Formats: sequence, structure tokens, C-alpha cells
Amino acid sequence: AMLGRLIADSGGAQRIAMTLVNKFGEKNIQWAVVIASFIIGVALFFEVGLVLLIPIVFAISRELKISILYLGIPMTAALSVTHGFLPPHPGPTAIAGELGANIGEVLLYGIIVAIPTVLLAGPLFTKLAKKIVPQSFEKMGR
Repeated sequence: AMLGRLIADSGGAQRIAMTLVNKFGEKNIQWAVVIASFIIGVALFFEVGLVLLIPIVFAISRELKISILYLGIPMTAALSVTHGFLPPHPGPTAIAGELGANIGEVLLYGIIVAIPTVLLAGPLFTKLAKKIVPQSFEKMGR
């Protein structure tokens, strides 16, 4: 929680996201958002990460004139997966404690499961959803 507070107060979350956006470029903007959300999600609870990243997603979508959903779905997927699979979040930590599992191993196996899950639930699902309901992706950032 203290690390999350430091990231929030220092503007680190926005800096991480914008650095990745600049590095990845417009074509790979979803991957930048996924990586930023994954990194930020490890240190913060889901709700805090969401509150920090939503304004960034709005700003990027406005600047690049792309749908908020195009970036919001991958962001939410990455935050959800880190919260559900990786310690120090409550669920994985409680399960590890109940089963007597090593937290380091839980983190390692959590990352192994989390990466493909984020890819499927984030950018790949967004691509599929855009084909199924294209009208939902027409509204651009404000």
C-alpha cells in the first residue's frame, strides 16, 4: 500500500504509462497500456490502479483519436489479472498462506499464468470485440 501511495503521489503511474506509449508508438499503443497496467497493478490494488489509469487512457484516446474501449479493455484485463493472480494482493496471498505455499513460487507461477491470460483478455479480446460490435468502438476519446 505504501509503494502504491508513493507511485500515486509522485506521478509515477502517469510517467510509466507515457514512457511506454512513447517507446511503443501509436501502432502498438495497446501493448504499452497493457505493460503499464501490469506494472502498476502489481503495486496497487485494482481500484486504485483503475482510478490512476482511467485519466491516462482518456488522455491517450483523445490525443490519438481512438476509442476508449480500445485501450480500456486491455488496461482492465491487466489490472484484474495482477490483482487475481499475483501476491501481494489479498486473494493470492491468502491462498498461499492457507496452502502453506512459498510466496516466491506463487508469484512465479502467477506470472506464468498471468501473461497469457492478459494477452487473451486484453488485446486479443479487444480485436474480437471490435469485429463483433464495431459500433461500440466508434466513440472516440472526448
